[in-house]
Amino acid sequence: MNKINKENIILEIAKLVETDINTKTISLDVLRLLDIKELEKIKQSLLKSKKELSSKSKKWLDEIAQNCSKD
Repeated sequence: MNKINKENIILEIAKLVETDINTKTISLDVLRLLDIKELEKIKQSLLKSKKELSSKSKKWLDEIAQNCSKD
């Protein structure tokens, strides 16, 4: 059971890393050496980064939309 949860977290981390332009790639084998608590910290950090990036992107897109509507 523990191994399944750990593998799921590793796969989630891998997906988050793929979509975060600010994150360097990491080997899944290296992630497998970490314990669940460490993996959870990494996952939470990546989720926070993704949320902040989404917020910045939304703000940027809103500014573009406002500038376009002025024209």
